[in-house]
Amino acid sequence: MNNGTPQSDRSQGTVIPCASAVWAPWSSSWRATFALVLGVLALKLAYLAWLCPYPLIEDEAHYWEWSRRLDWSYYSKGPGVAWTIWASTQTLGVNEFAIRAPAAIFSAFGALCVAGLVRDASRDGRAGFFAAACFLLCPTFIVTSVLMTIDMPYCACWAAAAWAGYRAIHLRDHRAWLWMGGAIALGILFKYTMLLFVPGLMLAAWWSRLASAASVPLAAAESRSTRSLHIFLGLVIALLGLVPIMIWNAQNGWPTVQHLLGHLGVAGGDMPVVQGNADGWQYSPIWTLQFIGLQVLMLGPALALVIDALRRRDATDVRLARREPGRMYLLLIALPLMLFYVGVTFIAEAEANWAVASFVTLCGLAGWGAVDAMDEHRALTNAWLALPKGSRPRAGILRRRPETGGQIAWHWTIGVGLAVALVIASLYPISRLPIVGNKVPMTRISGAREMAADAQARLAALRDQGENPFVMTQLYGRASLLAFYLPGHPVVYSASSHTGGRKTQYDMWRAGEPLNTNVNDPSLFGRAALLVGATQGQWEMAFARVEPVPKLDGDLKRGRDVFIGRGYRGWEGTP
Repeated sequence: MNNGTPQSDRSQGTVIPCASAVWAPWSSSWRATFALVLGVLALKLAYLAWLCPYPLIEDEAHYWEWSRRLDWSYYSKGPGVAWTIWASTQTLGVNEFAIRAPAAIFSAFGALCVAGLVRDASRDGRAGFFAAACFLLCPTFIVTSVLMTIDMPYCACWAAAAWAGYRAIHLRDHRAWLWMGGAIALGILFKYTMLLFVPGLMLAAWWSRLASAASVPLAAAESRSTRSLHIFLGLVIALLGLVPIMIWNAQNGWPTVQHLLGHLGVAGGDMPVVQGNADGWQYSPIWTLQFIGLQVLMLGPALALVIDALRRRDATDVRLARREPGRMYLLLIALPLMLFYVGVTFIAEAEANWAVASFVTLCGLAGWGAVDAMDEHRALTNAWLALPKGSRPRAGILRRRPETGGQIAWHWTIGVGLAVALVIASLYPISRLPIVGNKVPMTRISGAREMAADAQARLAALRDQGENPFVMTQLYGRASLLAFYLPGHPVVYSASSHTGGRKTQYDMWRAGEPLNTNVNDPSLFGRAALLVGATQGQWEMAFARVEPVPKLDGDLKRGRDVFIGRGYRGWEGTP
């Protein structure tokens, strides 16, 4: 294929589409791809600005807390998400839209990078268009494009690095090594596993060399030394992403290492050892099966398109063999990250979204597969329609007309993607329906505004009693939500590390720093506090008197009891 004009051959040897069987020729131009991506971006921004009913989730509020205390890095993540939210709120003000808008923008950027990658790999503009469509229709990317967590910026950087990597390896574009290094550096600032892009790139480069299938021969003007220099400079640029993280950790005793070990449940982490304890290695097959199952659900029907694209391999066809490195590149870039987290499930439970970046190039492969599948379906349909009406056999799976597995998978990809988007936008009314309503997980996406209003009323009552109250919670997420939604965005304190939980970023903002959250700050001593979470006995270690009160309005989570503490005296034996 060249410049969006499809070849007339297919790997299966059963259907050879002619020009009249070409599917969606209108999609071959960059203009169509830009229209799709920017149109979806406009819809998302409009939704976030005027229609989104959901308050911030705890992670979003916590990253906003980081953004108002800019630093080189943070306890559990690099500084990328904090720096991004800071820039957005400085421009648009401190509000929900300003915090979430960057997620939608990164989603658009990621979709364009995936489109460019697949255009180059397939030499078919249509494949690039539908790669972007699959990215935008992927259930997990629909969710992460309207929530400002680390996932969408990280995936956008992965997409940019993948596109640059393809151009560097297969198109011999030496400048692409520098762009790839920059994308990796930025990705590291959002999530450390951006480093796992490198093994995938090395695997793809090895495969390319093994197959001797570089799409463009090495230009005479590009000497080996010039190429080596650009690879070296790209590596140096990539490693720059580690610099702020290393500086901050060196200054603070390497807490990020302890946090990562804690996620794995091993000795040296910031959580009590659950797996890998004194009884030796412990493993539940449920961890692996659950993780794999969730990956299938998060990618959706596009997985069938990925499989369909990979089965269309025939090295005996010279023209198709030239396209082969592109398909394998898209797969191999994703493979190490996914396998790494499957391996993690053998020592600890893995979160469903940890391997989300592997979906980036798989969505590209799905879009490529959609074009191949629909070309085949169009050719079959044309041949079927050419038969006399009375002699047309039943050729479909669900219908009389011809149907193929790839065509059905593409239609399901559209349907599921649109359904997921509609359901996400309608969770509030769905949660009020009989039977299904109580199945909707609303605890993370509702109630924050009501909780803050109730908390403010209780603080006002304490002030009427002559107190100068503050707010302290057990967990960091609840502290962050209250800090955002309480009037004036006050400092809210978290006692997680003092009540049996793990350390958090709240333990790092010490006395003397702006907006410090040091729970042993002398200015707090003797004061009353509204306390959220933990138990009465735990709070009594730090207060002269603690009395239980009703839960905050809007709080749907269990274990979020509320207390009034009086005569704060701090936590003994803690910094």
